[in-house]
Amino acid sequence: MPKARNARMAGFGVLAALVLAACSSGPGGSSQQPADQQQQPPPQPAYTTTPPVRQPAQGAVGGFKAGTSRYGAILTDARGRTLYAFASDANGRSNCYQKCAQAWPPVVAQSPPQAVGGLNPALLTAVARQDGRMQVMYGKWPLYYFSGDQQAGQTNGQGVKGVWFVVGASGKLVKAATATTAGGSSGGATATTAGGYGSSGGGYSSGGGYG
Repeated sequence: MPKARNARMAGFGVLAALVLAACSSGPGGSSQQPADQQQQPPPQPAYTTTPPVRQPAQGAVGGFKAGTSRYGAILTDARGRTLYAFASDANGRSNCYQKCAQAWPPVVAQSPPQAVGGLNPALLTAVARQDGRMQVMYGKWPLYYFSGDQQAGQTNGQGVKGVWFVVGASGKLVKAATATTAGGSSGGATATTAGGYGSSGGGYSSGGGYG
């Protein structure tokens, strides 16, 4: 008899433990989750991207015009600084980035570019660069400054490495290596070969794109 009583008491004890466990659980079962499932951080992508490096550039102020030069009427900004085109950009897209853009800062615009004199407004447009900024174009040519030009009117970038040229009011590259005076005699200096992609010095401060 004592053995039977002890067996019944043990059975009641087990049953009571089961009832208490069931009462402490929520409708979905256990009220606690395993530690490895609690407040897990959201999954991270396999890699992250970084924005493109911003290239030095100059935002034009006051529009663009045809300025006088030893090469005839050429494209300048409103302050008379000479603008250039890169022969490798014949497809209408800039191919000048990184070290190239340090020597030849792209002309970027914060609003649609405006012609203020001597230019065909229909040829003055803009194209997106890799970083999303809008680079001013004339005809099919994205436009650049040259870091070797220290002031308005200088054309030190003309003919550099045989691929950088001033742009005429017609939208065509002016490839004359030597200036010619109105009387037909040779005048001025021949095109400089200084500068190139890695040159530095002077130049202009950076500017943003549209907006």
